[in-house]
Amino acid sequence: MCLSDALPTSTNNLTGVKRPYRHRGIALALKLRGIAYAKERGYPKIKTWNDAPNKAMLSINERLGFVREVGWITLLKES
Repeated sequence: MCLSDALPTSTNNLTGVKRPYRHRGIALALKLRGIAYAKERGYPKIKTWNDAPNKAMLSINERLGFVREVGWITLLKES
């Protein structure tokens, strides 16, 4: 564990917007409010998660300055 991992981290995830309301800036507004909330409380780091096929949310996250890290890989073995 590095020192930065020991610091408090805010998570900004599950920015869900129902399909009929997408592309209206709602997800961006929610993300910005989450970032403001974390900053107001002094969090030095904010993490978010993104489903790889969700290119719209990935674009929002990248525009807001989130940097990609190693992703999760889920494996399933059925017998």
